[in-house]
Amino acid sequence: MSLTKQHLIETIYQEFSSRRIKKFTLVELSQKATVSRSTIYNNFGSLEYVYKDLIEKVILKEITRDCQSYEELINNLVAYIYNNKMLCLNLYRQTVPFIDQEHIYRQIMEDFSQILIQYNHEKVISKVAMEAFILMLRKQFDNNLKANQIEMTEILVKYEHFLFNV
Repeated sequence: MSLTKQHLIETIYQEFSSRRIKKFTLVELSQKATVSRSTIYNNFGSLEYVYKDLIEKVILKEITRDCQSYEELINNLVAYIYNNKMLCLNLYRQTVPFIDQEHIYRQIMEDFSQILIQYNHEKVISKVAMEAFILMLRKQFDNNLKANQIEMTEILVKYEHFLFNV
C-alpha cells in the first residue's frame, strides 16, 4: 500500500475513532489529511473505496490475525468492535448507503462467507443463514452496540451450528 493511501486510511481511522460523525465527506477527508481531492480520487476513486480498504486492509487483517477457528474469529470480531466502538459505529453509519446497494451487499455476503468458511473448514454456508448472520450484526449496530459484549459473542458463537449445518 502506498504511503498516500496509508495516510488517508489512518486519517479516517483517527477521525472515526475520536468523535461521533454524522456525515463525512471527501472534502473533509482532504482537509483533515491535508491532501487535495484529486489525490484521493487518484488513489481510491471515491470515499467508498477508502472505507473498503480500511475494512479489508486494517480491520479484517487485525481481526483474522492468528485465528485458527470460527470461535476465535467471532471472539476477535466482537472484541474488536467493542474495543473500537466509536470507529465501528461511525464506519457502519457512513457505509450503510453503500451496503444497501444490491451488488455491494452480495459482495459483502460472499467475502464474509469466505472468511467464515476458512475458519470452519466447510465448503459452503447456507445463503439464508449467512443473511441472518449479517442481519444480526446489523441489528446490533442499528442499536448502537447496546448489547453486552459477552452476550453478543455467545450468540454469534452459538450461531455456528446454523451457518454450517443448514
